[in-house]
Amino acid sequence: MIETNGAPALVSVLENGANTFVVVVNKNHLASINLTVAGDETLKKVLKDGTIVPAGAYETTMELDAGDASIFMFPTSKK
Repeated sequence: MIETNGAPALVSVLENGANTFVVVVNKNHLASINLTVAGDETLKKVLKDGTIVPAGAYETTMELDAGDASIFMFPTSKK
């Protein structure tokens, strides 16, 4: 689940092999927005330095700075 409380955001879903990445970009270049992301234990957060950590290590609601992005990763479901 991704929620921005109505704030403008660009959401992109990318697949790479066994993983799906969700990139959320704050479209407002002047003000931060509140971003809520929730998922199960397979949801990971990709940090700015490329480190991948469990998303559960962070609060589900975070502040996304003006123009900034946040990246999340989870296993691609098999079809």
